[in-house]
Amino acid sequence: MNTKTALKSLHKIANILEDSGNFEFSGEITNVMKKIAQAVTPKNEFLQKHPHLLKEIQVLKTRKPKEGAIDIRDVYGPETNKYWYMPDMILENQVDARIRQLNDPSYQRELAGKRLKFLQNKLNSDSISPLDRVKLTRDVVYLKQFIGVSNLQDNPELNKKKEPQTAYEAMQMRNQEAVDSVTPKGVDYNQKVSELVIKVLKQAMPKKSLEEINLMLVGDLAGYKLIHDNPSLQNKLDLEVEKFANRFFDKEVALSKINNILSHKFARFWYK
Repeated sequence: MNTKTALKSLHKIANILEDSGNFEFSGEITNVMKKIAQAVTPKNEFLQKHPHLLKEIQVLKTRKPKEGAIDIRDVYGPETNKYWYMPDMILENQVDARIRQLNDPSYQRELAGKRLKFLQNKLNSDSISPLDRVKLTRDVVYLKQFIGVSNLQDNPELNKKKEPQTAYEAMQMRNQEAVDSVTPKGVDYNQKVSELVIKVLKQAMPKKSLEEINLMLVGDLAGYKLIHDNPSLQNKLDLEVEKFANRFFDKEVALSKINNILSHKFARFWYK
């Protein structure tokens, strides 16, 4: 029996126990399911710190779809959805794409940004107890650090700066810092392409949420196909690419890298 089948069987047993009033046993089985799901899910500290996201992954893997969709309204409480605005349903054919999205660092940074803004507004309230204020402040510090890095392994809080042990080591570190200060930082062109495409699609479809638009960039790449088939959107994307590339001294290099990524995305639609 594979993991997915085992989780489905345990989920069914937990539901039967819950329906018969055996809430204690049902809860124990649910805890076992969580441990199994966490064991087979790649370690991701952002997910570990936000168990609602882990729960959604678990639900998507185990819950039986009804009328072609999986209901996840019970995953996120009203407090969480004050800042995340998660969808109520996930279409059956989008489950795999949604799970990939939940594990995607760029999507996690987007969620972190929403939670950060919410917590900062909450901290301005005078009705928060001192203890809660300390907890929220810790969360704000963590979220600010997470948004600025590609994953938690790069989080400066988790990677303290090495202290020099000798005068010679201190001199080497100062020299390296001087070199680093004038060395251009690398650009994540794949991430930048996604941001530019999302911007164009959001302008074209303002009623769609960022979560919905993000889902259009994975799986069947529906968002890229929409731009590929629409000359007006292509022109808008070209303008955004041009504006971004103009920021670089070596503009042609930036244009070449972005256009190569876009060409790879659009290639699947060229012969259809």
